[in-house]
Amino acid sequence: MTSGADVFVVVAARTCHEAAGADPLGGLAHRLGSVRRTADGALVLPAEDKPHGVRRCGEAFAMLPDRVRSGTWLGVAWSGRDVASAEEEARHVAALALFTGKAAGVHRVEDVLVEYAAARNPAVAHRLSAMAGRLVGDLTLHATLRAVISADGDLARASADLGVDRGVLDHRLRRIEQLSGHRPTNPRGLGLLATALAVRETLTGYGITRR
Repeated sequence: MTSGADVFVVVAARTCHEAAGADPLGGLAHRLGSVRRTADGALVLPAEDKPHGVRRCGEAFAMLPDRVRSGTWLGVAWSGRDVASAEEEARHVAALALFTGKAAGVHRVEDVLVEYAAARNPAVAHRLSAMAGRLVGDLTLHATLRAVISADGDLARASADLGVDRGVLDHRLRRIEQLSGHRPTNPRGLGLLATALAVRETLTGYGITRR
């Protein structure tokens, strides 16, 4: 069993709007105490065990102002002495939680397990990214797919959110199917397309995928 002295929780953040600020973790280290920051800005919190670490992460998120919490996703990972690997995991988790439409808050790898596994497999990530790449170049189709994903496949809701009638939406969805080879009106197809977008956006954000 790992001793408390060797257990750390590494916390990384992603934000989606200006109100959250460029560095939402900046003011937390001083408030939490016994916390250090990595060179890339993640927090490293000592913890007695994993449950204690979860509580500390919740405390960290609760300390953020309301306007910051609404646009901040924290990714957490457990670390022994290999803080660098845990930081990489935490950053991927935060990004995937944001790009898969999870609620703002604290997230672990279990929350985005399928997407994380896909992003970490180079061959799978490349194929998913290439699929998404055929869509993201068209801003209209990209926004349409995002709206359908956010609406959990509810086309009436997506149509209202986009401000277009169903005929226009159906035309765009057929085009998405033609380009991707997967039907966004089918739960399985929509899930795959959502994973492809999340993986591409996550890897692009880290400068890994550029096409």
